[in-house]
Amino acid sequence: MNQKELSELKRRFRPDKSAIHRIYGCFVNGNQEIVSYLDESMGRMPEEESAQYLGFLKKALSGTLGKQLIDIVFSTQQVADSQEHKLLSALRDSQLKDAQARETFYHKIIDALELDGRTEKPYFYKSQVEKVKAAHRLLTEDLERHYTIAELSARFSIPATALKECFKSVYGQPVNTYMRNLRMDRAALLLRQEPQTSVAEIAGRVGYDSASKFAAVFKEAKGKTPLEYRREGR
Repeated sequence: MNQKELSELKRRFRPDKSAIHRIYGCFVNGNQEIVSYLDESMGRMPEEESAQYLGFLKKALSGTLGKQLIDIVFSTQQVADSQEHKLLSALRDSQLKDAQARETFYHKIIDALELDGRTEKPYFYKSQVEKVKAAHRLLTEDLERHYTIAELSARFSIPATALKECFKSVYGQPVNTYMRNLRMDRAALLLRQEPQTSVAEIAGRVGYDSASKFAAVFKEAKGKTPLEYRREGR
């Protein structure tokens, strides 16, 4: 799919262009339980409500290919032999009227999502959470090495925006804030565990080439200079 084809799909979700006659779906709570179903004729809905549903469909395609939207290519064999392909074919052939196929589809989508029961927290695909956790392992195993968001995005095949938002959701802080705090905590530990090691060497071990820059960041985080912090621990 290219950007032109994507734009055409979004155009068809306008009220005056839409050929959608019926909406199917379900509502899910934070425990990943279906609490109600949607099976409504678009023609019988109030105009405002039908426009809202079309807006949801359009929003699902918002973004740019290669960034927020990823076009995943599968081999013919992968498609032909998969249960997912059989399910999608059943939905298509029945024009979504196969209730059992719809139910199976709903549960597959629900199983692929990471929900925590708090409606204010965004949800992410489990595959995204797994990639973010892999990125976290990479970031924390060697504090001397710095990675940009772009590098992590490319390495783990996850859009930069999704990476940043999912990381904050999982670990409670943006990537850069989390790593800065981790570096300062590690440096604080080293300052007291290794009193003979110079501040410059400890700075290098937590990813800072400049001892003065490290000292400034450390003081901002801990309220004391590295030497003051070390002396207080004796």
